[in-house]
Amino acid sequence: MKFILTALTLSAAIAGINAWTFNACGQIFDGTANKGCTHKSCNAGQHIEYDVGFLETCVLRLYSDTACKVENGISSKDWDHTLGQHIAAFTIGDC
Repeated sequence: MKFILTALTLSAAIAGINAWTFNACGQIFDGTANKGCTHKSCNAGQHIEYDVGFLETCVLRLYSDTACKVENGISSKDWDHTLGQHIAAFTIGDC
């Protein structure tokens, strides 16, 4: 039982190093807190991957404009996706 508790504690600690990681068409962004409007252009057909840490609530939002006004994607869970449309920016919130 002690081994299981230790393993769970270590897993939670390792997962907590980065609350989230976003691979935006080859460029890696990661952090432990919210991230404001960040310009990153990816074309339709390119690959993105979002990983959120264990027990984290961080939400990825994608935008078609650089002012982060026109949302065209959202995920609060791990997401491995090929884009169907262009994105120009993203935010991470609710961490």
